[in-house]
Amino acid sequence: MEAAKVGLAINPDKTKVTHIWKWHETNRIEIDEVPTEKVEDFCYLGSMMSLNSSCDKEIKTHIGKANAVFERLERIWKSIGCSVDTKVQLSDSILLSTLLYGAETRPITTANGRRLEAAHHRWQRRILHVSWRDKIPNMIIRERTGQEELGCIIRTRAYFKKSLQLHREKKNSDLTALKNILFHLLKFLTTLF
Repeated sequence: MEAAKVGLAINPDKTKVTHIWKWHETNRIEIDEVPTEKVEDFCYLGSMMSLNSSCDKEIKTHIGKANAVFERLERIWKSIGCSVDTKVQLSDSILLSTLLYGAETRPITTANGRRLEAAHHRWQRRILHVSWRDKIPNMIIRERTGQEELGCIIRTRAYFKKSLQLHREKKNSDLTALKNILFHLLKFLTTLF
């Protein structure tokens, strides 16, 4: 093994394998004659990866993480001295970034969209001190907090991210073109002298 030559080793006890597409036919994968464990789902760089490419567990994980953040800020949400606008801004910056981390790259099913919306509305209601027993529709809650539906927020973030990426690519291609022009100009000038 090339890795062993430089002192790197794979720990077979910590290594997990998931099978996708045609790999189902593979009987087993071994490291130093130790068979690796086959798993359906695993956490990779903080994201849940699954065999069937479903984002259900990933979304549930993000809802759980955002819910934990919300609970840690309970004193702020109950505070009378803090305005609703400040609480909403705090919610946007902390909760939504936790909840929607990477959401623009995930395919969100209708059921997962409803889960995300339900969590978002639950937090908004708690910020406004409104119970579900008050029978106030979600649209009114969104108006009071000045927020859009979560689906709109996700689409806006995806659009912004894509436009930023396109801007960077255009800027890089412009720089590359400029460098090529300067290179050929210098090459031409050196042939003259």
